[in-house]
Amino acid sequence: MADQGLLDFLAEKSRCAYLSELRDRQKDREISRILNKIDAESFSTKDWQDALEYFTYVKKEIQDKKVQKRIWKNIFQENTVNNFTKLYFCII
Repeated sequence: MADQGLLDFLAEKSRCAYLSELRDRQKDREISRILNKIDAESFSTKDWQDALEYFTYVKKEIQDKKVQKRIWKNIFQENTVNNFTKLYFCII
C-alpha cells in the first residue's frame, strides 16, 4: 500500500479500469467495504486529503488520519457525497 496512493488502491481493489469509475455511485458499497479493512495509518495524510478532495470537491486540511477515515466511512455509508459539507462540520 505504501507504494500506491489511496485513490489508486481503491480503484484497484474495487476493480475499476479507470480512476473516474470510483465516482460511480454503484461503487459506494464496495468502497465502504474496502475502507472498513484499511488501517488509517496505511496511507499518508496527503493521500487521505487528496482522496477526500477528489470525491467531495472540497479542499480542507485534516491532519488526523483517523478523522479522515471516519469522514470517508460516513460519506460512503450515507451513500451521498453531496452531503459532505454538512457531514464534515458535524464530525469536526
